[in-house]
Amino acid sequence: MPFLLKIFTRFLMVWWLSGAVLAQQPFALAWLGDGSQLSEFTVGETLYNVHRIQDQPEHIVVLVHGYNVPREDGANQFQEVADRCYGVLNKLGRKTVVVGLEWDSAAPGALTPWRSKNAYLTKVERARIVGHNAARQMLLRLQKEFPNAKIDVMAHSLGCEVSAGALFPNMVYEDEIPKTASYDPDQPLRYNSWALTGSDLDYNVWYNGQIDFDGPKSKADLMWMTISPYVGSGFRDQVLQMRHAIRGMAGGSSFPRMTESQYDSVFSRRAVFFDQRDIPQGHEFVRYFSQARLERILTAAVWIGDHPAPGNLPAAGPTLSVAVVRAETPRGFVGPQLESEPTPAAPTASEIPEPSDLSDLDKVLAAPNRIEELLPYLEAPNSSAQLYALWRLERLLCGGSKHFADETLDNVTRLLRSKPRLVWSERETSPCESVRRGYWPTEALMIKAGAPAWSK
Repeated sequence: MPFLLKIFTRFLMVWWLSGAVLAQQPFALAWLGDGSQLSEFTVGETLYNVHRIQDQPEHIVVLVHGYNVPREDGANQFQEVADRCYGVLNKLGRKTVVVGLEWDSAAPGALTPWRSKNAYLTKVERARIVGHNAARQMLLRLQKEFPNAKIDVMAHSLGCEVSAGALFPNMVYEDEIPKTASYDPDQPLRYNSWALTGSDLDYNVWYNGQIDFDGPKSKADLMWMTISPYVGSGFRDQVLQMRHAIRGMAGGSSFPRMTESQYDSVFSRRAVFFDQRDIPQGHEFVRYFSQARLERILTAAVWIGDHPAPGNLPAAGPTLSVAVVRAETPRGFVGPQLESEPTPAAPTASEIPEPSDLSDLDKVLAAPNRIEELLPYLEAPNSSAQLYALWRLERLLCGGSKHFADETLDNVTRLLRSKPRLVWSERETSPCESVRRGYWPTEALMIKAGAPAWSK
């Protein structure tokens, strides 16, 4: 009996270890510390680990955590999300490596009421230093070492400050936090996709930051932004609501404010997607990067990587009917892995259908330049498609994106959250034709917000 028990115990151990290897896939983890500098040892170790996992990756998914994450917790959270990323991209037949960028975000005093604000603001400055220096250096080295790989950055919370500082080293900040010097600011860096989830960036950082989204040195082919919903039963991120009292409105809470040229850039080339689905109240990293959301983001990222879109701009004014035509393009820590086992080969890459999240936007961009053709899209289930249609409508009715840029449209839309009946009075005096004519917010949105026409 003892002999059989030993055999059974050994069998269980082998089964458990095999399961662990299968369940937890290897990823590279780079510790960036305070971000002021990055050692060649850390760079070399990270590049070695990436090669060890996949010598010629087609996609490198870079994870960046947010505020007050102890170092040991960051690795565990990254492991969970990395497994999900591999699951999605392996199904799509893409050779992938996940890289987790850990930085010194843990803040002593974060939970002490009289110390919490200073602790948080100290880490905002730290996040920018990390972005301008260590994170930027690491991303540039990954880009140089793997020139054929698409870099997909998945940032959360204050990690959005890190990833923005890395991509836009010359960004102008409007607050009192000192601007830091950047690592090699003239060297080009490109993100294939950039997920900004629960973003702790200011909602108007793009407007104030003097960012050129079409610049030759800094570009993201797809920005995927989560935003707490304006109407309906969806949850709002409670942590970002508290952040409002400290620093003002966060990017993860509101439609981003941009300049007219910035809006025209990201809308015309289908370079931004606004995601209001399943926003976690508790702001958790692993819930923002849920299996369902990652499937949507990464499927879109693969499509974008395979089908770069030209930047054609639908014409302004009511006289022309212009469709956007898209050209067809030809085709420190490493997770558990047995040293003696080679990395399994990824499935052969195959053509995937365009994700509905993106095809919905393409339909709006390809619609004729007529009001009656665009109005139905304001009722689309996809909230991004609604905003793309509104942008096109504004170009017809108001001659451009000025009512996006001056917040006329966002201010009236925000009323849906708390004072929807005020929208009716706003329509009488609004400088925006889309609002004054009753096209936006739509009747369906008004009803959903609890202010139907009979309640005026």
